[in-house]
Amino acid sequence: MSYVLGVWRLTPTFVRAVLVGFVVLGAASFVWELLFQMNLARGVAWPWSLPIMGAYLSAYLLYLDGHGWPRSTSVARRSGLRLRGISGATWLWSLVGGFAALLAWQVGVRLLGRLVELPPDDVELPPELRALPASTVLPLLYMTSLVAGVSEEAAFRGYMQGALERRHGVVIAIAVTGVCFGLAHFTHGWMGLALMPAFLFASLVYGAMTYLSGSVLPAMVLHAAGDVLAFSLIWWNLMPERAPLVSESGLDSGVLRLAVELGASAVVAVVGFRKLLGLARSAVPSVGPA
Repeated sequence: MSYVLGVWRLTPTFVRAVLVGFVVLGAASFVWELLFQMNLARGVAWPWSLPIMGAYLSAYLLYLDGHGWPRSTSVARRSGLRLRGISGATWLWSLVGGFAALLAWQVGVRLLGRLVELPPDDVELPPELRALPASTVLPLLYMTSLVAGVSEEAAFRGYMQGALERRHGVVIAIAVTGVCFGLAHFTHGWMGLALMPAFLFASLVYGAMTYLSGSVLPAMVLHAAGDVLAFSLIWWNLMPERAPLVSESGLDSGVLRLAVELGASAVVAVVGFRKLLGLARSAVPSVGPA
């Protein structure tokens, strides 16, 4: 054991951060994937896997936050997770800035899709899920959203980004974490490639929120809520359809509306993150002459 610990301590921080991040991610995502598939295979009439996963996810968070054995790693686990309480103002501007930034991305992609031909990125639910009642599928999808929000933020913005920040600085930390976050979702071939820019941008937003707020809580909430919204829109077939290119339809009101929405959401995002940056700076004690 001492030999293993010695090798681990000699391992570069970059490698350790990435490895620990993916272990933290898998400790929740693999368990939920197993329960999800078991629920579909047996007892599809009701989502019996939810209370089991809810209990497991609670224990998972408690352990990452420093509870449980071994006590010698308690401080390191709590520090790595970054599940810290924050002020109401920090909550507000984290969520405002993060939501507006993600909205600006979505609107910007739709606007770009009116100007140039983009590769398809439509996400469809598997037929076996479509065949089940909403009372079964939606709770499973919403638990998927919660597991993703908690485990991915704990893994990527908590353990991975935090360790990289301390060793290499925030820019490199967010960049590396973004690539790893994208690769973790790269499971659908060309579809994954088409969605990679979106994952990189989302990681940038979540990373900035966590760095400036000092906590993974706002990113967890926004991530999970965003996934819930996305699954709801997909299930109810409410995703916006692709409009024709401007070269085919001409400059219409839809293009102008998207341009206005993009500008407005971008402004709100900038204001939100500037407020958050101001709060972060005011929280750092100034060091002056004695």
